[in-house]
Order: sequence, then structure tokens, then C-alpha cells
Amino acid sequence: MERNKTKYDPSKSPRKWQVTYRLPPSTKYLKRIIEADHQWEAKKIFEAYMPSAQVCGNPRYIPNDLCYERQD
Repeated sequence: MERNKTKYDPSKSPRKWQVTYRLPPSTKYLKRIIEADHQWEAKKIFEAYMPSAQVCGNPRYIPNDLCYERQD
């Protein structure tokens, strides 16, 4: 049986990652979408963007077809 292998396509770069985090005085979990090529890069970008936040776990990959743009 052949596994479905998803290959990296540079034309769809950068990928979108969902980072779950908490702000120190609160216990509420918050989420933010970060655009980066790799998971480790998304975590570093988020840590630079919000140094006081506590990252919970690792960023989660979001396929491009599941992403939506916020209408503010």
C-alpha cells in the first residue's frame, strides 16, 4: 500500500502555522496564525513578535485550503 506523501511545493510558500499561547497573568489559551516555511521558524517568529507570551506546544500546520482571511 502506498502512502499519500505531501511534497513541499515552494510555489505555495510561505505556509501557515497556528501557534497556541498564553499570556502570563491569564490561563486562557489564545491562537495566532504565523506565516513561515518551517515549524521551527514559525515558533521563532512568534517568540520575536510576542516575547512575553508562553508558547504551548509546537505550531500546528494549517493547509492552504483550510485557511481563511479575516474580514475586519
